[in-house]
Amino acid sequence: MSEALQSLLDLLDLERIEEDIYRGRSRSAVVPRVFGGQVAAQALVAAGRTVPADRHAHSLHAYFLRPGDPDAPIVYNVDRLRDGRSFTTRRVVAVQHGKPIFGLSASFQTYEEGLDHQAPMPDAPDPATLPTGEERLRSYPHLPAETVERFLEARAAVDLRYVDDPPFGDYGTPREPHSQVWFRTNGKLTDDPLLHVVLATYVSDMTLLDSVLLAHGRGGWAVGDVVGASLDHACGSTGPSAPTSGCCTTSSRRPRPAAGAWARPASTRRTGGSPSRSSRKAWCASLGNTEGMAEPARGKNGGGESTFTVLVAAFANLGIAVAKAVAGVISGSSAMLSEAAHSVADTVTEVLLLTSLKRSERPADEDHPSATGPSAT
Repeated sequence: MSEALQSLLDLLDLERIEEDIYRGRSRSAVVPRVFGGQVAAQALVAAGRTVPADRHAHSLHAYFLRPGDPDAPIVYNVDRLRDGRSFTTRRVVAVQHGKPIFGLSASFQTYEEGLDHQAPMPDAPDPATLPTGEERLRSYPHLPAETVERFLEARAAVDLRYVDDPPFGDYGTPREPHSQVWFRTNGKLTDDPLLHVVLATYVSDMTLLDSVLLAHGRGGWAVGDVVGASLDHACGSTGPSAPTSGCCTTSSRRPRPAAGAWARPASTRRTGGSPSRSSRKAWCASLGNTEGMAEPARGKNGGGESTFTVLVAAFANLGIAVAKAVAGVISGSSAMLSEAAHSVADTVTEVLLLTSLKRSERPADEDHPSATGPSAT
């Protein structure tokens, strides 16, 4: 195992402070704040520490609330939302300087056989024929030496190889919003399913937005022509996988109004061996991606019942948040105020879900060919 990979594993190993409370160290990333993949991975570690070993992480959804301070530790508070017969749900809030900087909901499940299918893997060259990340970075004379060294330090634990020039390597002219990247850890991992998922979550935030930058001819943070931050991150896993032997991710851009952008992978595939169940499965980051998933039939009333349910949940969460905030102010309890923040975050999630339901009723058109409203079915 490389020294860089061991250092990353040490970074992701949290200190237990109290029941369901953990503390993690921080370090600076390419930009002078905590790398989002680090916070997401540490939060998943905290959630996983409270879950039985036979239940594996299959999905997470998270919001980045504030920039992380690389010079301060991060405290992770875990809420045990549900322990069912097959599923376990956890909510984690990361706190720095008394304020939440990140919120995550994660679901775990016991292994069960089920329907199994996948889309064909897109064409991609053998990773052995591609330049290493270091070779690519050092081949771009326009990148300052300090920037190159910061990138190499931040990605030293991962062997990450672009199929084509990354945004920071060739920018100024818009390209197809399509990016393919091979990656693997620089060293062999233990057979710990949670560790595999945690490391894949860490890597998922490294290149996901590249396709957005390509579409606009921007080089990104490395060249200083973009100021941006991750806001919403989601990951899903369909089975055990290990990022040791290699994974190929294909990401594409999705249109979004205003100042934001969505990116999603079209597919993620491991290398090595025949396409068995374990080798076909991989952990991938996605934002709203439902490829390969069957859509439930819609009744004549569309999503009316779902909309009502979401509205009820939103108002209930808002009321709970107000009650907790008042109790926290009166009692001076920081824990109660943190709980109020949890409820506010839940309310925001319900509002976003309501927006999604409304948008899903829109029929398909040239700008939105994948709309799934009633008139598109």
